[in-house]
Amino acid sequence: MKNSKWVIVFAAILMLATVGVIAPSDGIALTYHTISIDGTNDFSLDETLGSSSISNNWYVTWNSSSFFVGVDVIQSPNTWISFYLGTDTGQGSLAGIPLNNQNPTLPFFANYNILYNVSTNNFMSFQWNGSQWVNAAGLVTGAYSGNFFESNIPLAGIGNPSNLYLVGAIVNATSGSEWTYGMLPSLSGLDGFDPDFSHWLGYNLASGVSPNLNDHVDAAPVPIPGAAWLLGSGIVGLIGLKRRMRK
Repeated sequence: MKNSKWVIVFAAILMLATVGVIAPSDGIALTYHTISIDGTNDFSLDETLGSSSISNNWYVTWNSSSFFVGVDVIQSPNTWISFYLGTDTGQGSLAGIPLNNQNPTLPFFANYNILYNVSTNNFMSFQWNGSQWVNAAGLVTGAYSGNFFESNIPLAGIGNPSNLYLVGAIVNATSGSEWTYGMLPSLSGLDGFDPDFSHWLGYNLASGVSPNLNDHVDAAPVPIPGAAWLLGSGIVGLIGLKRRMRK
């Protein structure tokens, strides 16, 4: 009987660690996680996402008031970081913003676009007003240092959404050598001239989430994270196990 109690206790500890109730181990942060926007990469392993280019990782996380996005990109002339956010309103644009001759089709209704020119340190942000993309200055703060870019998008500035959709890419807009690469998520498309996005990331902005799980690809976010369901079902299972052991 004593051994059976220890089995239950050990299983409960393991389950709580899995869903983030117990402090995560090194390299695993889970949301909520606050990123300092200083040009130093302090995203964790479970916030690191591959792209269509092996040398360009993206980074995603959030806390209760901000959404953080980062990416590895080498400084080069007329190269832009571009990412789109959809706030799950059912309204927005399926057409992106042109960068020279490249203008992607989007896989969800986007409400916001963030642009950053890595060679000129120029930020631009846009909002879909129902008929066109319009300037929306002040939506984002960011930093770029050592071929690493990171940004903070305050949720209050984009309507305090519960869910967000995300795609991103790095765009060389130089005439004669235009190219899009580093697409997020990695299945979005092939690097090349003016590719469209065929996949997206969908997030419910809850706590206890690992942003790089494959479950977020092409996801329609739900109000309750899967980890909460795991916790609930696991507790029920442990109660049943204890009852069987008593018998």
